[in-house]
Amino acid sequence: MNGSQSVFDRLVAAGSIRHFDDGEFIFQQGEPAIGLVMVVSGSMAVGRYRHDGTYNLLTVLGPGEVTGDTSYFAQARRLNDGIAQGRTSICTVGGVHLDRLIDTDAQVARFLLTSMATQMHRMIRLIDAERRHPARIRLGWLLLQECDPRDGLFDGSQQDLANLLGVSRVSLVSALAALVELGVVRRGYRKLWLTDRARLERWLAREAGPANAEP
Repeated sequence: MNGSQSVFDRLVAAGSIRHFDDGEFIFQQGEPAIGLVMVVSGSMAVGRYRHDGTYNLLTVLGPGEVTGDTSYFAQARRLNDGIAQGRTSICTVGGVHLDRLIDTDAQVARFLLTSMATQMHRMIRLIDAERRHPARIRLGWLLLQECDPRDGLFDGSQQDLANLLGVSRVSLVSALAALVELGVVRRGYRKLWLTDRARLERWLAREAGPANAEP
C-alpha cells in the first residue's frame, strides 16, 4: 500500500484541491471529464438520478480512491454524479500535469491502469452476478468490496446497500439476514460491520466460486 499511497500523493501534488460540504455536488452527469477525481478526505457517493427522481447509488469512495479516469481518457462526458458525504476534500488533476506524470512516472501509469481495470472487472462481475446469482451471494461480494478492510465497517444505511445492489429494500433485508445468520455480519444503526471476512470468502467460494473469478 505504501507504493500506491506515494503514487496518490504525487497525483495530488500535481492537481488542485477543493472542499465540499455534505450533499454538495462534486461533479454531475453530462459534464466534460476534465480530469481524474481523487478523494483526499471524507467520502463521495457516485451514482445517478433516474428520470423519476430516484437515486441509484453505484459506489462510495473514500480517501485514496479515484474515479473519472475512464471518462477522462475516453474524452467523454461524465456518466454519473459525485456527491460529498460529510465534509469532503477532493483533488482534480488533468491536462498537461497528468500527461507529464504518465509520460515520466511508470508507477503513476500502472496505478491508473490498475484503477481502470479494477472498475471494469467489477462492472463485468456485477452484471454476470445479476444474471446468475441470488441477492445474498451478490451482497456477500459487495460487502467484501465496500467494507473497510481494517475494521469491516460499511458506513451507510440498508437503503444505501439496496441501491448499490440494485434490489428492493425487502430483498436486501432478506439477503442481509442470511449473512447475519451465517455469522459474518453485525448490524448497527445506519451502518454494519463485516466481522469475519475469511469465513465469508470461504462461503462464497463454496456457494458460487471465488469473488475474483472471471465470469
